[in-house]
Amino acid sequence: MKKFLIALMIIALIAQPVLAKDVTVIYNFPDDTSDDVQETITLEEDANSFHALITVADNQGLSLNMTYYSSFDSWFINGVNGVDGNAEQYWHFWVNNEASAVGIGTHIPEDKEIGRASCRERV
Repeated sequence: MKKFLIALMIIALIAQPVLAKDVTVIYNFPDDTSDDVQETITLEEDANSFHALITVADNQGLSLNMTYYSSFDSWFINGVNGVDGNAEQYWHFWVNNEASAVGIGTHIPEDKEIGRASCRERV
């Protein structure tokens, strides 16, 4: 009987549903380059914004140019669909219309959050 209860507890632990969240990802392009892209996806609870951006890029057929910086343990967006950062513009990551305080590799989005990769003019 004891073995049966232990087996039942193990099955119950394994069968627990994976928690999920819905996240909206937006890619904002400069005028006259590409149309903006927006998609809401469902992610596992512990997925980060890097995963969200990659998933939407794959779903939408976008090409990403990114660099990983180990000193920050995060990724930098160099360009999307051939629209690269340069002396006049750069890609920036926003969360719910505010500049993110952390990089996309460390930011864990919450349910219903909006993550935005936006190409902006340097000032």
